[in-house]
Amino acid sequence: MTTKQLSLDTLSSLSKDCGLSLYGVLTDLSTRREAQQRLAAWQESGYAGELSYMNREAELFASPLRLLPEAKSLVLFGVHYSHSPCPKPPQGHGRIARYAWGKDYHRVIRKRMKGLLARVESEIGAPLVHRVFTDAVPLLERAFAREAGLGFIGKNTMLIRPREGSFFFVAEMLWDVELVDDTIAFPLVDESCGSCTRCLTHCPTDAFADAYTLDARKCISYLTIEKRGALSSWERTALGEWLFGCDVCQEVCPFNHSPMKTNSFMEVEQFSETHGSGPFVSLSTLLSLRSHQEFSKFFAGTPLMRAKREGLLRNACAVAVNKNEVELVSLLRQCVEEDASAVIRQHALWASAELAKSVGDYRIARQFVEKTQQRDESPEVLSEAEELLLNFSN
Repeated sequence: MTTKQLSLDTLSSLSKDCGLSLYGVLTDLSTRREAQQRLAAWQESGYAGELSYMNREAELFASPLRLLPEAKSLVLFGVHYSHSPCPKPPQGHGRIARYAWGKDYHRVIRKRMKGLLARVESEIGAPLVHRVFTDAVPLLERAFAREAGLGFIGKNTMLIRPREGSFFFVAEMLWDVELVDDTIAFPLVDESCGSCTRCLTHCPTDAFADAYTLDARKCISYLTIEKRGALSSWERTALGEWLFGCDVCQEVCPFNHSPMKTNSFMEVEQFSETHGSGPFVSLSTLLSLRSHQEFSKFFAGTPLMRAKREGLLRNACAVAVNKNEVELVSLLRQCVEEDASAVIRQHALWASAELAKSVGDYRIARQFVEKTQQRDESPEVLSEAEELLLNFSN
């Protein structure tokens, strides 16, 4: 049986050639019991909300060998995305989190790691048993990345690198390769947030139960991307201007201030705004997409596909109200009359009524709600209409 060994010097050289210059390694793949216990406590608190994949067995997340029993080492990569400052969205637009401005990071980073894998197999002269992933399997990647020296975990739960900030993806290569040679060290990052609490106090929705503890149910990223179905009244307001994700807890972090001024760390052109949606998306464009095919034409190959058409248009309705985009009333009513999704019709009905009320157009708004109540048969829309009419009466 061929011994699959690779020196760290060779790994470093090959990684840089494949555009993966920031990395760390772990050769101890035993279960991290402390991390497992922290995750279990977080799960038991209910902070995962509807994130069913985060409620799987806690030991699975802390045990790389559960993912690949043949593994001998774990290589963790950091890949920067845009640090550039983001201006206030123009009228009629909603905000997109930085990581989603360009191409889908899963595909882009995976392609680079596959390239590295091929180079290593050629170097070793044997095929490897492996798994490559980024944000795609049950693994506490930030905890392992911290242990591998990629950064420290901040109070906002993000992995942070001094002088570089937190705007980077984490990806992993788990394989049956023994990494040898101690000429390259990966010490823990000796840094912390200190007494700073900006991320906690600036969170628009007070989503941090405590330092280092996120209640996903209150997080704008969770609400705009992961939560399916209808948004509650509080959740609709909580979205603010965000259509997809949220950057607030990172934007206020002092470790990101210098990188945001220079945007000197982004290494992958595909993550720039010229390759995807960019920092803003037009609300009228979104609300005009009537099919998955139309939606895919705009967003295929980008992270925004994760929220699906129903989720993004639902979010657009909330953002329209939060920004008082009264010029969208007619388009919202068109959604109510034509869209195939009951969830979209529900939120569009609410949004059209709220915006009409904001300019004193109560009579026409009420008439439209009553007309919708007579025409639409879906429970979601009928429930929303009943609530709106009750509010009109009050």
